[in-house]
Amino acid sequence: MTTSLLISGAESGVWGVFDLVAQLPNKSGADIQDSGLRVGHLALVNVAGTPTVYHCTLATLGAATWDDHPTKASVTAAQADATTAIAAAATAQTQANTGVTNAATAQAAVDVLELLHAGVVPNIITNIPIGDTAYGSIGTDSFGVATETYITDIELEDGLVTALGYLKGTVVGTDKVCLILYDGAGVVLGQTLGDGTTVSAGADAFQEVDLVTPVTAVKGKHYVGLQINGTTAKLRLMAANTYLRFTSKITGETFGTATALTPPTGFTATVGPVCYAKAAAAA
Repeated sequence: MTTSLLISGAESGVWGVFDLVAQLPNKSGADIQDSGLRVGHLALVNVAGTPTVYHCTLATLGAATWDDHPTKASVTAAQADATTAIAAAATAQTQANTGVTNAATAQAAVDVLELLHAGVVPNIITNIPIGDTAYGSIGTDSFGVATETYITDIELEDGLVTALGYLKGTVVGTDKVCLILYDGAGVVLGQTLGDGTTVSAGADAFQEVDLVTPVTAVKGKHYVGLQINGTTAKLRLMAANTYLRFTSKITGETFGTATALTPPTGFTATVGPVCYAKAAAAA
């Protein structure tokens, strides 16, 4: 196993330090196959002495996908610390190969990963559990209506929300989408481009869209709205008797225009999108 430092990430959300992307947990052929892996979990890959943060985008056993984790200028110092910790962890592994351990050095790398997962870099917060079921089996594969907004609740922490993502269905096309973030009372906090963002290629996959202006969220219930301007592309909407969420739809809408929401009081099938918010924790 080409792993510089392995820790169990099922509880903490971080999985240690790896020498190869191919050995990240649940990837095809990787030594580590763990049902505790979730979308948004983190790991470091040390390639030629340069550490890169990866986050899990699909947690399926034997078919997981990991992408470079987005970073900002505000995490430069943390990444410098990560570089030092990676070098120290590599030294510790060399010593371990000769029968010498260095637990303190190994813990330094773990501490950096915990710092990253705690919010130094953006976290992915989903409205339903993601990872146990293939994307193509989640919810109901549905066409949208251009005059409707599909609503789900989502629990956020204190932090800066920069983007929203939604799960596409089996058909993608030239339609455009607009996503809206509301507070717990249904007041509009922000949205993506009013002209819409074209549905990206790749069926049964998440598409992430940046908010026009990042939104400072306060811990608690929020709502995400999803609009689509045509019937070429499909969406995955939560099916009946599957999740304890509050969902609804607003009719008579104008695509790209965000209106105040009357918060839903229960679950309605095939109207709630499967979605996430990308947020960096408050300082």
